[in-house]
Amino acid sequence: MELTKEQIQRVDKYLDVKGVKFIDFRIEIFDHIISQIEQQLVIGNADFKTAFDQVTSEWNKQLDETSSWIFGFVYPAPKVVINRAKKIFIPYFIISFLIIFLSILFKKIIINDIMGYFTFFLTIIFLLISIFYTLKIWKSKEKTVYNFIIKTQILNFSIVPIIIIDFSINDFFNVSILLYMGVFTYYSRRFYKKHQQEKKKYSLLMN
Repeated sequence: MELTKEQIQRVDKYLDVKGVKFIDFRIEIFDHIISQIEQQLVIGNADFKTAFDQVTSEWNKQLDETSSWIFGFVYPAPKVVINRAKKIFIPYFIISFLIIFLSILFKKIIINDIMGYFTFFLTIIFLLISIFYTLKIWKSKEKTVYNFIIKTQILNFSIVPIIIIDFSINDFFNVSILLYMGVFTYYSRRFYKKHQQEKKKYSLLMN
């Protein structure tokens, strides 16, 4: 049994109230809720209000706002968004800090001046590439889990390299910073491409 236009608008308003603004999640959750309500109307022989209340009651726990220490407590989002964002980002998070840990552990390795300047310029290149993709995601009006992740990591992106500074050309832009920036550059570019894919998918669904 298909829902009427007014009933569909009520589901849409429910998602607005719950703060589901991420386009890659909104369509998916919207479709799930519509499908579940339609099943309740047919199988459960319920009226729309009863079916709507039952289905949204189940979704409330997943859509309640929460936060995570990985992204920072100042970046709340619906629980389902946080869970998906953690699943996507944790591998990059672990790799980034594993690189930093190993670099600090072995930072006594002698790096000659040539290597020091090489890492300096390569780090600057990674930094500029990362800034380019980060700004493009930041300026995007559409919200996805990918630009949510990037926005929450800007502070780490700015501060973490400073933490391991040793006040010399070899250590200031040392291998640890270079590798960290390499990882950040990789996932900022990857997340930008994913963000663009979700925007395109959303645009096709809306048109």
